[in-house]
Amino acid sequence: MKKLITLTPVGSYYFGGEHSFTVGKKEDDNNDLASYIVESNLFPQQTSLLGMLRFWILRNDELAFNLATNRIANEQRANELIGKSSFCANEERNFGKIKGLGVCFLQKNGKAVLPTPLDYGLNVDFSKSQT
Repeated sequence: MKKLITLTPVGSYYFGGEHSFTVGKKEDDNNDLASYIVESNLFPQQTSLLGMLRFWILRNDELAFNLATNRIANEQRANELIGKSSFCANEERNFGKIKGLGVCFLQKNGKAVLPTPLDYGLNVDFSKSQT
C-alpha cells in the first residue's frame, strides 16, 4: 500500500547535509577556509525521512511505545514495526512495515512548487541490498 506523507513546517526549518561549516579538504587545518554561513538543502535526505517515518510508526503503536516515558515499551513489537537498526549502507535492510521510500517533493495547494527532482521516478527499495 502506498501512502503520501505530508510534512508541514510549524516554523523555520533547516535540512542539513554533509557539507556544512567547512570549505576545502578535511585535512586542511586552515581556519581561514572555515565558513560560518550554512545553506539548507532543498529537501531532507532520504535517511532523515526514513527516521521520521520510523519514529512516527513507533510512537503511534501503544504496545511498542510508551508516550509517557518517550521510550520503547516492547522491543519485539518495535522490531516488527520498524526493524532492529537504523540505516546502514553495508547491511541488509529491514525496516519492518516500511518497504520503500518514493520521491520527496514540495507542494502548495496540492501542486508541486519546485521542478521535478533529478531522482524522480526512482524508489528506494529496502528488499534489495546493495553494497
